[in-house]
Amino acid sequence: MDLGGWVALVSVGVGRAIALALAEHGAPVAVTDPSVEHAAGVAAEIRARGAASATWALDVAARAQVDEVVAALLVAFGRIDVLVNNAGISLPCPVVSMFDDRRDRVVGVSLRGTFLCTHAVLPTMIAALPIVPVRRSRHRPPVATADPAISLPAARTASTMNW
Repeated sequence: MDLGGWVALVSVGVGRAIALALAEHGAPVAVTDPSVEHAAGVAAEIRARGAASATWALDVAARAQVDEVVAALLVAFGRIDVLVNNAGISLPCPVVSMFDDRRDRVVGVSLRGTFLCTHAVLPTMIAALPIVPVRRSRHRPPVATADPAISLPAARTASTMNW
């Protein structure tokens, strides 16, 4: 599969293998991690495979950092096509011993981080979707049609509607 030109945003850790696989298929990969040194190591492996890569330190639980990294990535690569939303942590302790600070960190990275990253990249992804002619029914989701007289930007409409 040729992913040349498809820009991917990946958190390393368990995402390292995914980032390397995307690079093997030609995708430029933006690598993030709370440790910029760790991210830089993975980016070096990606560049060794012939793909473009850039790194950012990122705590996915921090909205301002997520927004800053996404803005910088868009400046560097011009687009985001793939989000590998894999950041997550587990703190080794029984639930009964997991007090607010530990629980908040786990939920912050594993749940809030997923939402924040998705929220930050989705507008760009939606804007880049192709416009597909559709026929709309009042009681059904949009259906692709070849009739441009009754067309709508289907991908954008379908991805932003509440069903």
